[in-house]
Amino acid sequence: MSNGRISLVFAACLAVGACCGGDDDGGKDGAGDGGGEATPSLEDQVASSQPLSPSPGSAEVGDHTFTAEVCTIEGAEFVGDSSMSMFESVVVADGRLFVADGSPEVRAFTLGEGDGCTLTLDTSFGDGGVKTLGHDIEWLSVDDKGVVIGSNGIFSAYAFDGDGGTDFTCDTKGYVELHGSGKWGIAPWVNSNVKLVSVAEGACAAEDWVLTALSDDEKRKGIFASVDTAGMTGDTILIGGSLSKKEDPDSPHVVAGFDKGGKERFRFGGGGEAGSDQNFGWIHAVSGCKPGICVLDSNYRRLTVWSSKGEFVGSADLSDLLDLSYPWIADFHIADDGQAYFVAANDRKDSDVAEGVIYRVSGLGTAAKAKATSGGTSTPRTGGKMDKGGRNPGARQPVTRPNSGGSSGGGRGSGGTTGSSSGSSSGGRGGGGSSGRSK
Repeated sequence: MSNGRISLVFAACLAVGACCGGDDDGGKDGAGDGGGEATPSLEDQVASSQPLSPSPGSAEVGDHTFTAEVCTIEGAEFVGDSSMSMFESVVVADGRLFVADGSPEVRAFTLGEGDGCTLTLDTSFGDGGVKTLGHDIEWLSVDDKGVVIGSNGIFSAYAFDGDGGTDFTCDTKGYVELHGSGKWGIAPWVNSNVKLVSVAEGACAAEDWVLTALSDDEKRKGIFASVDTAGMTGDTILIGGSLSKKEDPDSPHVVAGFDKGGKERFRFGGGGEAGSDQNFGWIHAVSGCKPGICVLDSNYRRLTVWSSKGEFVGSADLSDLLDLSYPWIADFHIADDGQAYFVAANDRKDSDVAEGVIYRVSGLGTAAKAKATSGGTSTPRTGGKMDKGGRNPGARQPVTRPNSGGSSGGGRGSGGTTGSSSGSSSGGRGGGGSSGRSK
């Protein structure tokens, strides 16, 4: 998906001047208006604002306890003027955490060992810790061997690993979500035909799956009018999206589980009363997890938990768990050691500066990863084996994320009216709206 947003600037110092100065309200920019107070640059706003200092806690969901901690980030700092534009996607593979922010740049951080969560910019990856791909990257997926595919939605996807041994263009559109084997995946994008992707010998091929013509009431095949996101649990494909009015006149957002051949095995969500935790505002990410299936709904700032058969278990309030006043949580990923990583952002107190925070959350996964089966065993979206970190972090690099001021619609969006602190109905992984899809 093309968001129409300004690319994130990665530099030794914060960008100033035309790139980062000024709001979109016109009247406060003193240049050429015959007076008036000029809007401070983003650099000045960052310098005068107080960094976030959350004290995350725990959440009890059914018989499970989720405990969050803030990761110390060495070699980078995520700041900008929009919490909804800070992060897009995150995966963990081979002892590294990879972050996409909607620009062509993917960053890699090594996972520290010992007590606490420490992420260190891996300067051996790409160019000083940053790999620049051919298009804006809004979705990351990884197989069990540590091969990552970064997707744009509209244009081709790109496959790579942390050591440079894999590097090829994946000739398919949509957001590619890989099966653990790395041999195939699923690629939805908004209301386009959902693709079944095969991967072999450094190349990808795609064909239409069972969900096609989603925007056409006469030609549509399948239950969805639009897709928010996709995930995997074992061999089961998880599709989150809004039902067609033929399926339900209210067109609620639901999650459905399918086998590779396209047979629906279960469906959940959209059946509760107004305000119920069993309803979704938007499905930004879905994954197999220790309790069964975990669903991120950033519109409502919550993580809902379901059994592997789609039975509701409970929910966690992410504002409380992460100790952020009004966060935008873009994505989460469960690593092979059972730890989950969430990427979130929140405005600093009494400031228009947004700051990105990465959390490690225990309780969502297990260290001994279950084998993928067709029998409903929940296997988190994981990647590779954990290795030792300790690479040279290099100098601390501010990562600034200016907002373009407005949505272009498209991919992993928020939909609804609850997803933006500014009251906008767009955001998240894309813009929602008529053309709107997360992970």
